Amino acid sequence: MNHTQIEDAMKKALETIVEDANVLERSGVDMLVLSSIPESIAKKITQTISIPTIGFHSGKACDGEVFILYDLLMNSDTSHDLYLNDSLQPNKSTDVKDLLLKSIKNHS
Repeated sequence: MNHTQIEDAMKKALETIVEDANVLERSGVDMLVLSSIPESIAKKITQTISIPTIGFHSGKACDGEVFILYDLLMNSDTSHDLYLNDSLQPNKSTDVKDLLLKSIKNHS
């Protein structure tokens, strides 16, 4: 595939994902969980549908976000930069609980 074909395929895939979200909304779904998708796609879906989107490792563009306590306590191999922006990176002097509260308050 050349570059144009790849871009066209990605655009079509995005259109399909957004249309699927619309179908789910029209079917009566109360909210949509977006798991491990690029933030740009989560943002497009969130802007397109009227029901709340809940993100899980999908960036901060969703209406809500799921945090896994085990990950927040740094007890897993999960890449924490998936949900903590640069200003919220933990260090030895930082309390993870404080980072979580700051992130929730700032919706970052």
